[in-house]
Amino acid sequence: SWFDPKYAGAKILTLDEALNAIQAGSMTLIEHKGGDAATCVELLRKKELVDRVVVQSFNWGFLRDCHKLEPRLTLGALGSDELTDDKLKQIEACGARVVGWNHKYIGPREIARIHQSGKQAWVYTVNDVARARELQQAGLDGLITDRAAEMRGVFVAAEKSAE
Repeated sequence: SWFDPKYAGAKILTLDEALNAIQAGSMTLIEHKGGDAATCVELLRKKELVDRVVVQSFNWGFLRDCHKLEPRLTLGALGSDELTDDKLKQIEACGARVVGWNHKYIGPREIARIHQSGKQAWVYTVNDVARARELQQAGLDGLITDRAAEMRGVFVAAEKSAE
């Protein structure tokens, strides 16, 4: 949608402006699209948000730089193909605590491997309730979706049945 002509001229908020708008008592997920780690970490420190955000990126070098600058920051390594042992080692080296992967490459075996490496297993972009339920039952920790209300129901129902 961001290339759609109907959005031509729309103001895109800076990270600073977006954090002001959405940081009302919630954990914020930031996906790095560009810019350097030092600027990102400096802004998060200035706003006292280091412990209230998750910064995720496909650029694991950026994550490594963030981790060196601010080890308390929760980082998520994104990926979109087969999750190999070598990739899990690289994720460990960059300091990420979350593995955020394309759901098409994630099943119970991959979730178990992620957990064995001491990381949380997240997937993107799941918009099918049956698929979300399948992954949740396999131990998934987090899910990125375009249908938050529907998917929240999957996780709330699982929490209630676990009680």
